[in-house]
Amino acid sequence: MNNIRQLPARQAGGPDERKNPHQTKHRSYDKGLIDELNIQDGDTITVNLETGTIRNQRSGKSGAVQSFSQVQMDIYKRGGLLNK
Repeated sequence: MNNIRQLPARQAGGPDERKNPHQTKHRSYDKGLIDELNIQDGDTITVNLETGTIRNQRSGKSGAVQSFSQVQMDIYKRGGLLNK
């Protein structure tokens, strides 16, 4: 299974971002990374879940986020928490 995904970027805090009162304040990335990678609305980013490498396809800039733990990767590969 390919563990690299490309996602369209959107600005944090946009109109579709839902506020969860139970969400912790801990993040798996540094908020400055968005500026560092020059990520803008509509950009395509590539994230390697195993290594934590993130790349902005438009600008070519790369950085790092927290990679998946083995448990997270196992859940992802199964297609979800409740899949066998």
